[in-house]
Amino acid sequence: MPFATTGAQRIHYADSGGRGPAVVFSHGFFMDQDMWDPQVEELRPTYRCLAIDARGFGLTEYDGAPFTYWDLADDIVAVMDDAGVDTAILVGLSQGGFTTQRAAVAHPDRVRAIVLCDTDCEVETDETKPMYYGMKEALLANGWSDDLANAMAGMLFAPGYDASFWTARWQTNPPERIGAAFDNLIERDDVRPRLGDIGCPALIIHGELDATMPLPRAEDLCARIPGCEGVVVVPGAGHTSNLENRDAFNEALRPFVVKHS
Repeated sequence: MPFATTGAQRIHYADSGGRGPAVVFSHGFFMDQDMWDPQVEELRPTYRCLAIDARGFGLTEYDGAPFTYWDLADDIVAVMDDAGVDTAILVGLSQGGFTTQRAAVAHPDRVRAIVLCDTDCEVETDETKPMYYGMKEALLANGWSDDLANAMAGMLFAPGYDASFWTARWQTNPPERIGAAFDNLIERDDVRPRLGDIGCPALIIHGELDATMPLPRAEDLCARIPGCEGVVVVPGAGHTSNLENRDAFNEALRPFVVKHS
């Protein structure tokens, strides 16, 4: 159970081991590194897979102080350093995509290529911020009610997906751990002026039915990254496409990883 120490933080990550080229996975909001199990299973015979628990989630230990996605990008590099990995392909979904974009900007010498999944480069607006702050306040005040967990599942997964494993997992994470992560999500900076600085190859993978970040946002993101090789749409999947249609997701992911390893 490895941890990378950076400042006051101990960043937990899973390491599949081996000597193959490295692929580093960053999860979405409310999730943890376990969400990448289907992709690690797909790649681990050939690749060394590192899956990170972001601050506020999973087994990562952090001091509760405010942080940004630039800090989480630095956490990726801390994990790579701890694992003895010089360069890697980075894969990030939703908030993990926010982190991955910034890692490619801030640490170009460590990033071989990036895969951005069900994410965008937008910022929250004066119209959307109150909704997210309301969710945060309800969670901190009342804990994980079944209604709140089911409402969150409706945002993260397409209708018909059995999210019971994740709703149960969310209810074991003390709400106070998530406060700073919520603030980071809501007040994230505008990375769009920096996306043209990304010099590595990129691939966008996006759920066909993603209602949280609709498909046109993925197309806009691709257009802003000079080395973007296109947008692959995952049929029938919502905001967590790597779990909802793992076979189609993996069919998009593997050739890109092979090409840029």
